[in-house]
Amino acid sequence: WKCDKPLYENQQQQPKQQDSNVTNGLNNQVLHNNNNKIIINCPHCQAVQPVDDNVDYFQLFNIEQQQQQNYDIDLDYLRKNYLSLQQNIHPDMNINRSNIENEFSSKNSSIINDGYKILRDPYQRAIYMLHSVFNIIIDEANVDSEPELLLEIMELNEEIEMAINDNDYSKQMIMEKLEENIEKLKKNLTIAFNELNGDEARKLTVRYSYYKNALAKLKSSSL
Repeated sequence: WKCDKPLYENQQQQPKQQDSNVTNGLNNQVLHNNNNKIIINCPHCQAVQPVDDNVDYFQLFNIEQQQQQNYDIDLDYLRKNYLSLQQNIHPDMNINRSNIENEFSSKNSSIINDGYKILRDPYQRAIYMLHSVFNIIIDEANVDSEPELLLEIMELNEEIEMAINDNDYSKQMIMEKLEENIEKLKKNLTIAFNELNGDEARKLTVRYSYYKNALAKLKSSSL
């Protein structure tokens, strides 16, 4: 059988059922599509729905976005929704599912994990938003940086090398300075995205990349 319940409040908005060719002959498999809300399970028949590879992660985790520019998100809310989504597609919840639904669940789980890792990481979130909001791609291996920033990073690297060969006190001071700078960057990124200033968001993200790598270098030297 097929689920004949409307997925939307407005019956006319309900998408047409996929024919058997689209569903590889599984005519009992229900596929619902909704551009405004991500459906993991049909609310009526509970059939597992495939999540698109190019799904918007903010939409996936039900994070309200106005033109997807809100960089500062509630991480507790993100985690809560992440756990809820994973619970819905857990294998124990899909014991009696069809093979294709189990395939959907496995793929959905991977997409949900990837999205969660990106949104919970401030740097990766900035990279993701640059692409999704402004279609700007940053390649860390080939970053076009401002001369002033390059000079600052050269001086910072010299400080780091001396600190690594010096003592833990010097390293700790530089790490604290870097962490403070990163916090300032995150606040400025929030402003840049809110103002839809793509160029400023790009510059801040490039700077973030250098600070992040410098901090990682210092921390690894302390191991």
